[in-house]
Amino acid sequence: MLRAGASLICGSADPRSDLLLDDYVGGVRAYSLRRIKKGYMGYAIRVRRASDDEEADVAFDDDGEVSTDSKIFNTSGSTAAGTNFNTWAGATAYIKSWYDQVGGNHSSQTIAASQPLIKSSSSLTTLNSKTAAYFAGNDFLPVDSTDINIGSVSVYFVGKNNDLGHATNQWPWGLSTDASEWFGQLLNSSVDKFYYGGQNAVSSVSSNTNQHVLQFSAGASEAPKMYRDNSAGTGSGTRETDDCAVNATNGIGGWGTSLYPWQGYIQEFIVFDNDTNSNRANITSNIDTFYDIY
Repeated sequence: MLRAGASLICGSADPRSDLLLDDYVGGVRAYSLRRIKKGYMGYAIRVRRASDDEEADVAFDDDGEVSTDSKIFNTSGSTAAGTNFNTWAGATAYIKSWYDQVGGNHSSQTIAASQPLIKSSSSLTTLNSKTAAYFAGNDFLPVDSTDINIGSVSVYFVGKNNDLGHATNQWPWGLSTDASEWFGQLLNSSVDKFYYGGQNAVSSVSSNTNQHVLQFSAGASEAPKMYRDNSAGTGSGTRETDDCAVNATNGIGGWGTSLYPWQGYIQEFIVFDNDTNSNRANITSNIDTFYDIY
């Protein structure tokens, strides 16, 4: 549920150039720790600091990123608007909400024990020098998959698994966790698998603990398939046209809060309502240019 005030305008979008979701249309969910749509004027995340559970919205800095220079607003306590995020957060802080930059489908976790880290040991959690959310293996942010059809969808996931042996099955994300309408990723036996429709695993790549941009898609121009760093995985599926099954276990970081926990860093999770086949290389290149992945 959108917290009152979360949609208030803050900061300013970059007037000089288009961003990722301006150049490539069709984004229907967009969670990132950088601004990826020029016209988005909202906050990046809502954070809870561990010292006293005060909450605050965190704005993008002047470079369009969440950083030690970001400012906070809409605090649940008495902290003044515009206070420096890094100073306010203290030693440890968690993400309560990750704001959607395209449609207002914000992801919020009210259970404190299931909120991913954004600051630990007095430092922002980072991956390859860029701010990242850290999912410790019991964290989960739900995503509403209403009106997403598995026959025309593409997901870009930027992150890194931290421990392949954390659990026998790890589920980094899922838009549909129903056995007849899968759309999600499973890590099992050191293999990342794309679960799709009623077909279970249709495409796969060997797992490792490096940072990657993973892409999963299905559409009219390409059969269901996954890619890593713009290289195709093994295998493909048959396109189906069901809507995602909407339920409480859809989201980022696990299969709900109780099954298949994933341990690692996540920096970006973007959903398009098309297979992005013709633009995959350019979208992946944009992501790689910012995060310096491969």
